[in-house]
Amino acid sequence: MGDLILVDTSAWIEFLRRAESPVADMVDRILAEDLAALTGVVKAELLQGARSDREFEDLRVLLSACHSCPEPPDLWDRVARLGRSLRRNGVSGVGIPDMIVGVTAVHNDVSSSPSTVTSRISRPCCRSISSGRGRRARRIGPRTSRRA
Repeated sequence: MGDLILVDTSAWIEFLRRAESPVADMVDRILAEDLAALTGVVKAELLQGARSDREFEDLRVLLSACHSCPEPPDLWDRVARLGRSLRRNGVSGVGIPDMIVGVTAVHNDVSSSPSTVTSRISRPCCRSISSGRGRRARRIGPRTSRRA
């Protein structure tokens, strides 16, 4: 998948709710350049938050324009290994949906949006749970601390 950027839930929410912000501008650019990638868990999180049937349908149409990032067949084993690795490295407060996004980003060799927990865990922990095919999640934007 290469240069695609996996936009996770918090970045989408900022894009959808705040017209003027650096994250919203970034998501707008990613969409305009057809680089937006999406996982099933992010799609479900966003759609379940729709306030009306119309908003649900509008959001569904917008998200359908994104590239799909399939989950790896061994997703749950990787998520469990990642959770253990995070705890060993002193990182807490990372939920399973964020770990699913991180693991899926690694599996599909895509970057993750920088404003998110997912970008914080993509380095170095997600590499340790890669299937060994040399795939890595790349994070764009400023460095963030791994420690909570």
